[in-house]
Amino acid sequence: MQKHPNEFTRRQILKFFSNRHFEIKVVAVENSYVIFFRRFSFVEACIVEDPAGRLVYDETSGDWTLYWMNGCFHWYPYDRYGRLDQALKAMLDDQAASLFQKVL
Repeated sequence: MQKHPNEFTRRQILKFFSNRHFEIKVVAVENSYVIFFRRFSFVEACIVEDPAGRLVYDETSGDWTLYWMNGCFHWYPYDRYGRLDQALKAMLDDQAASLFQKVL
């Protein structure tokens, strides 16, 4: 098993969102991945990258913890998932849209 963060997992995250026509950026931070949604800001008249979610892999349990960021730029845990694709799908879920997709 590879340590996290790693390039393979980063590319899996990119592929997941690109298959759903989202333009994102994935940054490896400490032991996690931060996902930024890219969008055009009419106020700033440029492309901006807003942090949407953070994924942390727990090596002992094998679970992924999904975090969301509030308006004060603090990370809060959302839920734990057994697989990466489950955590990524949760970011696009209707119930979580207000937390993760506030820029879309």
